[in-house]
Amino acid sequence: MDLVIIAAWILLIVIKALISAGILFAACKLANHEITFSGALIVAAATSVAAVIPYVGWILALVLFFVLIIKLTGADFWSALWIAVLNLFLALLLTAAGAMLIVWLQTL
Repeated sequence: MDLVIIAAWILLIVIKALISAGILFAACKLANHEITFSGALIVAAATSVAAVIPYVGWILALVLFFVLIIKLTGADFWSALWIAVLNLFLALLLTAAGAMLIVWLQTL
């Protein structure tokens, strides 16, 4: 039973990383900056791992996000900030769409 739970958590982490990388890839495209999907996956995975560190993880993840975006896309700070805003907006939009879909499916 414990092995099934561990496998389910690993699967959820992989799915979350793929979705986050897809959103970041789209945000970079909207901001007219090139990034490969593997680069977006590296950013998503690295920031997710950093965010788990207690107390300072969110700060470390934020700094790591900007450093990796600037490094992988060649963007300046303000462009990286715009990519972060677009990334957040797209993630919220996807979350809202998913919530609306769940509500709609419950009415069927």
